[in-house]
Amino acid sequence: MSNFNDADYAARGIPECIIAESMRGLTDVSRPGDFSIGGLWFRPGSLDARTAPLVPGAAEGDPAIIASLPDGRPADAMGCRHALAAAPRFFAKFFADAPVARARALVCPASLLALVPDMGASRAAAGGCVGAIPLPLPRRRLRLGVLGSGSGSNMQSIQDAIEAGTLDAEIVTVITDVPGARILERAARHGIPARHVDHAPFRTKLEGRAEDEVVGILKDAGADVVVLAGYMRVVKAKLLAAFPDRVINIHPALLPSFPGIAGWKQALDYGAKIAGCTVHFVNAGIDSGPVIVQRAVPVEDADTPESLHARIQVQEHLAYPEALRLISEDRLAIYGRRVVTF
Repeated sequence: MSNFNDADYAARGIPECIIAESMRGLTDVSRPGDFSIGGLWFRPGSLDARTAPLVPGAAEGDPAIIASLPDGRPADAMGCRHALAAAPRFFAKFFADAPVARARALVCPASLLALVPDMGASRAAAGGCVGAIPLPLPRRRLRLGVLGSGSGSNMQSIQDAIEAGTLDAEIVTVITDVPGARILERAARHGIPARHVDHAPFRTKLEGRAEDEVVGILKDAGADVVVLAGYMRVVKAKLLAAFPDRVINIHPALLPSFPGIAGWKQALDYGAKIAGCTVHFVNAGIDSGPVIVQRAVPVEDADTPESLHARIQVQEHLAYPEALRLISEDRLAIYGRRVVTF
């Protein structure tokens, strides 16, 4: 999940996609050592005389990463998008001790690029074309927009990780639906722009005029990811569409068990022996998006709702920075309900 957008690439003179006409058989995926990510097959290869000039600083024979579809089967658009976004980081790790460690390009058939929005595939001709994308793709510090309703302890844990140098990110704006919420005080202490947005007339959801205002603030601040940190409202379609696969939440239970309000109390009342917390992508359901990180907390016989919740919060403050670190390092890809970590 690259945290660069089209404008970032354009500003750096990096083409969205470079199209060449032939890779002379490099889409063969039958050799030992091939591997797949989300239905796409990858293997090491080399640039040829035709494609090498298209990759800045590359020469014929330089190693490249080749991607193709087995048996010519169509690819899922979501899988293509995330495989391409995750590939640079994954390859750097996977081939760290291999001859292709100096690979300079990710090479993909144009038939795949045609399924990926905004990848320049409209310039690709049918049949045998490939795209060469320089590696590694550049990264910038992840820009976070935080929505919260209460004390902001999870926002604080994220800011602490940033200041400790363990999370390459910055919080660019904080928005709350509660006037005077302590999260505003925490933001001010760190010099983070923060404001209250009146969510009336809705009591439990972000919709209507307030949703428009919140989306506008997040966009104006340049947020890449929207972090729900104790935000006690259901987000709706407009926010999710503005930040696709970029809204995340933390829930005080091991989803899919005990969604909704007071997950820790639900677990205790049910008699569960293990509770915990879940960081997940947000979708149109209630606490139903794909899981990124989970941390377990044993339920003790003497636990009260308050004592169990306190121990879960300790793990929340570790799990949220961990999930954001994976995003900031382009190490996640979503395949259906599964979040794969590279």
